[in-house]
Amino acid sequence: MRPVQQELGRLSKETSGTLEKLQGVWERHENRFKDVDASLAKTVEIMIGNLKSNAAGFSEYIAKVDSNLAHTVGLLAGNVDDLRYTAEEVRKATEHLHSGNGSSSAR
Repeated sequence: MRPVQQELGRLSKETSGTLEKLQGVWERHENRFKDVDASLAKTVEIMIGNLKSNAAGFSEYIAKVDSNLAHTVGLLAGNVDDLRYTAEEVRKATEHLHSGNGSSSAR
């Protein structure tokens, strides 16, 4: 029985050593993933902050573009009214000239 006990003792020591190594490996991986989780959380926080900042800047930009477009449309509308008035005056003058030419050619 003595050799069996010696073999069991050796296996017990090897198993114990293997378990200690496995525990060390597990602890290193656990710490690594804790660091990765913390790093990932920090990265996501930075990304969200940048997104909020960019969204605010984009909103300001859109508001300025909208304001400038409204101003431009207002100016164009005024010019269109002026052009419409001018076109109507040209039409009246042209009609007047044609009606005047028509009556003088009848004489």
